[in-house]
Amino acid sequence: MTRQSRFDYYCWDLYASVAHWYAENKENLRFRQETLHAIEQGNNESAAVADVISIAVLRRHLETMDRLDIEYDFLPRESEILHLHFWDAAFTKLKEGGVLFFETEGKNKGCWVMRRAGTSKSERPEVSTEDAEKNEVAEEDQKVIVRSNGTVGYVGKDIAYHLWKFGLLGRDFGYRKFYRYPNGHDCWLSTAVGALEHPHFGGVRKSTT
Repeated sequence: MTRQSRFDYYCWDLYASVAHWYAENKENLRFRQETLHAIEQGNNESAAVADVISIAVLRRHLETMDRLDIEYDFLPRESEILHLHFWDAAFTKLKEGGVLFFETEGKNKGCWVMRRAGTSKSERPEVSTEDAEKNEVAEEDQKVIVRSNGTVGYVGKDIAYHLWKFGLLGRDFGYRKFYRYPNGHDCWLSTAVGALEHPHFGGVRKSTT
């Protein structure tokens, strides 16, 4: 790789090529599903390769952002959100709160979905066929959180992350130093088992945008 383009550039080009390969044949999508399952499960070759690649690209990303005078304090990873059971805790909260629903029909059949505000189904015990159709949630008003194959979508992991950020999960990451900027500032990375002493992250009271 030292004689070729930067590794992150190479991955970007490869990503575009693979996306084109997926579009050529629906059967090719099966490999994507199998790989996603393997990465989420962890402790296998696909997960190990994904970790090596993501870490390499992440270092390049931090170098690029540093040139723009942008620094990070902490980088949480999706792998820890899954392996430390952040998502499991969030999933339980969302179901108990009536936020997620298991879809039994339509194109989202078999998925756990979130409905947009104001689009809940009627709770009347008896309704006519016409009324039932009117009260059905339009599929475009549903956001798939867990796919029918069991993999968790990005939004689901992001919800779990934000619940942690506001101290609503009762769980925490492990932390390890990952990257030191030229000015001496350390960027920490999530891990399953980390350093005993580390800065405090999460548990914010408010967020600004």
